[in-house]
Amino acid sequence: MKRYFVITIILFFSCASQGSPSGGPPDKDGPYVIDYDFTKSKQNIEITIIFNEIIKPSSVLNSITLNGLSNFDIKIKYNKIILSANVDNESIFELNISRNISDYQGNIMEKPIVKFFPEDQEINQNSISGNLIEIFDDKIYEVAMFSIEDSIQFFKKVEADINGNFEFSNLPIGKYRLAALEGVINNFNKDYRLKRYGIYYDDVIINEENPSSKIKIMMDNPLPRCRIIGANILSRNHAILTLSDGLEKSIYVKDSDFNGDSLKIGIKHSNRLEKYEMSPMSFIVNVPKDTIPPILSKHYRVEDTVFFQFSEPIRFVKNDVVIRDNKSPLNYNTVDFFELSVPLIDIDEEFIYINGGSISDFSGNILDSLMAVNILEVTDLNQKFGSIQGLVEYSGESDLVVRLTNNVSSDKYHALVRSGAFKFDKVIPGEYTLDSYELKTENLDIYHSGVWEPFQKPSRFTIYPNHIDIRAHWTIEGVSIKYE
Repeated sequence: MKRYFVITIILFFSCASQGSPSGGPPDKDGPYVIDYDFTKSKQNIEITIIFNEIIKPSSVLNSITLNGLSNFDIKIKYNKIILSANVDNESIFELNISRNISDYQGNIMEKPIVKFFPEDQEINQNSISGNLIEIFDDKIYEVAMFSIEDSIQFFKKVEADINGNFEFSNLPIGKYRLAALEGVINNFNKDYRLKRYGIYYDDVIINEENPSSKIKIMMDNPLPRCRIIGANILSRNHAILTLSDGLEKSIYVKDSDFNGDSLKIGIKHSNRLEKYEMSPMSFIVNVPKDTIPPILSKHYRVEDTVFFQFSEPIRFVKNDVVIRDNKSPLNYNTVDFFELSVPLIDIDEEFIYINGGSISDFSGNILDSLMAVNILEVTDLNQKFGSIQGLVEYSGESDLVVRLTNNVSSDKYHALVRSGAFKFDKVIPGEYTLDSYELKTENLDIYHSGVWEPFQKPSRFTIYPNHIDIRAHWTIEGVSIKYE
C-alpha cells in the first residue's frame, strides 16, 4: 500500500501545546481523538482526524490504514491528520488508527481506533470482541483473523488497546480462527516463533443465530525452533553445540557420526510444546585427546528421586555406582548419557554416595573420588502458611490444572484436578491470582498455548475474577472456578 506523507512544520503554535507549562507536572498522557470530519465528492474523499494535542509527524508513518484503498495521501498539520484519496464506487470506508501515534513527548495513544465512514452508513452488527491475557502495558499487540472455509486465509487484523481489549466489526458471515502477537503481524506462522503470541482455543462461527462473540486469548512466550550454528568437539564422543538462540547443548557423539575427519551432527530437540529434529550440519574436525575425567556438575531432587548430572557422557565400569553409608549399593536409572537418577524409597540416611571408581567417560578416564550428597529437603519450620481450597466447574474431558500466582513475587503453585476439587497447602501469605487451564502437556506448569502449523488447539482456560488474600494460619474455602 503506497502512502504519501506531506509533513508541514509549524513554527508558531497557538491552539495546541507541545508540553506542560513551565513548572507544571510532566506530560505523560498520550494523544486522543476529539473529532472527525468526512467529505465525499464523486471521485474523492477527505477524512480529517482532530486530536487533543499536536501530533509527532514521524509517528504517523505506518500507523494509519484505510481499508479498501491501495493509495491515499496523508497530511499532518498541528493536531490534525488529513487523509485524501481518489475513489470509485466504495460505499463504506474503514479507518484504522494505531496506538503508535504519539505526541512530541513520545506518549502514545491508550487505545487504537476503528471508525467507519460515512458515519450514517448502516453497517452489519456482526462482530468478534475480546481481551488478551498476560500482556505488558508498554507493548503493542495485534490480533489477526483468518477465514477457514475451504483453506485458512488471512482476513484482517486489529490492534488491542492498553488493557488488551480488541474488536472486529462489520464482519461477513463465516468461520474464523484468531491469533494474537506482541508487535506487528506480518506472517503469523513465522512471527509466533520469535515473539510472544496467543491463539484462541476454538474456531468462531458468525451467522444469523450467532452474530457476535466475546473471547479471551492467553498470551505466552515464543515457540522457537532452533538451528545448529556451531560445534565445539571436546572428545571423540562429546561435543557442545551452539544453537541459533544463543544457548549451548552438550551431546553424546556416536562413532557413526564420523566420516574420516568430517563430523555430521543432527539432533532431536524440543521447545515448550514440540519435539522436532534439527537439520544436520557437517564439520571438519580434529578430535583432541581427552585426559580429563568427568565431574559431577549438578544434583537436584524432584519429590522422591534425586538426579545427578555430569560434565560429559559417562558409562559405568562397576555395579556399585551409588552406595549407602554402609557401602551397600543402591538402585539407579540412567536418564541419558549425562545423567542418572536414584529413587529414594526406603532410604533413611542423610547422605548417599557417588562411587567415582565406578564411573568413567568414553575415553576411559575414571572419576576416582567418593562424593557425599546431602539428600534431605530443607524446610523452614518457622514459616507461617495459609491454604485455599475449592471446586472447578468444567464439562470437558481433560485433566485440569489450577494455578495460584503471587502478584508480587510471581511465585506459582500448581494443583492437578481430576474430580473437580482442588487444595493448596503451605502457601506463603500474600495477594494471589487464581486461574485454571486444561492439561495438555506432561508438566503441570506448562500451559499449552497452541501450535499454528500443523494446527494444535491451545488449552481452554478460565480466570477467577477476584484477587485472593492468603493469610497465615487461615484456610480459604468455597472458591468456585467456572469454565464457560
